[in-house]
Amino acid sequence: KDSAINAFMSKPEIFADLFNAYLYEGEQVIQPEALVPADRLLSEVIGNARGQAKLTRYRDVFMAYRDKNASYILLGIENQSAIHYAMPLRNMIYDALSLLARMRQKSARHLALKDLKRPDEFLSRFAKTDHIDPVFTLTVYYGHVPWDGPFSLHDMIRFPDEKLKRFIPDYFINLVVPAKLGDEMLARLNTELSEVFWCIRLAGNKEAFDAYIINHSKFKEMSYEAVQMINACTHANIPVKQDGEKVNMCQAIIDLKKEAYDNGFQKGEESGFQKGEESGFQKGEE
Repeated sequence: KDSAINAFMSKPEIFADLFNAYLYEGEQVIQPEALVPADRLLSEVIGNARGQAKLTRYRDVFMAYRDKNASYILLGIENQSAIHYAMPLRNMIYDALSLLARMRQKSARHLALKDLKRPDEFLSRFAKTDHIDPVFTLTVYYGHVPWDGPFSLHDMIRFPDEKLKRFIPDYFINLVVPAKLGDEMLARLNTELSEVFWCIRLAGNKEAFDAYIINHSKFKEMSYEAVQMINACTHANIPVKQDGEKVNMCQAIIDLKKEAYDNGFQKGEESGFQKGEESGFQKGEE
C-alpha cells in the first residue's frame, strides 16, 4: 500500500499539483520540470567525544525545486494511512535534519575555501551573510476516521501554566485529508490527482463512488499509478495490467457491477433450485 501511494505522489506533475493547490490556491507556480528528487535519507550524528548516537530518518517523498529567480526550496510529503499521534514532532525532526544538512553543506564549503575570517563565524562554521533554503512538509492523511491527532507541537505538550506556554516555540503540521476536502480545494487540482482524491472522498459510499467514475470521462484514461493509488486507498480492486497501460476505470466499474450482478443471480438460482429440490423431495416423501 505504502509503495503504491509513494509511487503516485512522487510523479513530478502530481507532486507539483498538490503543492500549487495547497500553497498557491491552484496557481501554477511550481513547475514539474523544475523538480528534482532530493535525498530521502536524513542522517546526523548527535553527541560529543563522550558519547554519540546516529539519528536516521527516511522521508516518504522529497523534492528540490529551483524557481526562475534561482531560489531553492525543499518540499516533502509524508503519507499517512493511519493517524500518527506524534506527527508534529516527527515532521519537526525531518525538517530540522533537512535544514541541518543544508547548513552542513555551507560549512563544508567554508572549510574548503577557508574564507571564514571572524572568530564567531568560525565557531559556528556559518557566515553572518549565509542563509539556508526553506523546507516545507505536507502531511497527507488518507484515512476516513476523523483526524484526532495533534496539529502542533503544543498539542503534544502538557504545560504547567499558560505563561510558560507563551515562551515555548510551537511547530504546526500542514495537514491534507482527501476524504474531507471541499469542492473548492479539489477544483484547484489540474491533474489526475483530482480524480484520485474524489475517489477517496467518495469511498465510503459505493453507489456514489461508482456513479462518479462512470459519469466522468477522465476516468476512461487513468494511469497505472493512479489506479494503484485508488485501489490502495479505497480497496476498489480495479483490475490493472502490469505493463503500465492506461486503464478505463469507467468500463472496469461497469464490468465489476455486471460480474457482481451475475454472481448474485447465479447464487440466487442455485439457492432457489436447491430449496425447490429439498421442498419437492420432502413433499414427495410425505
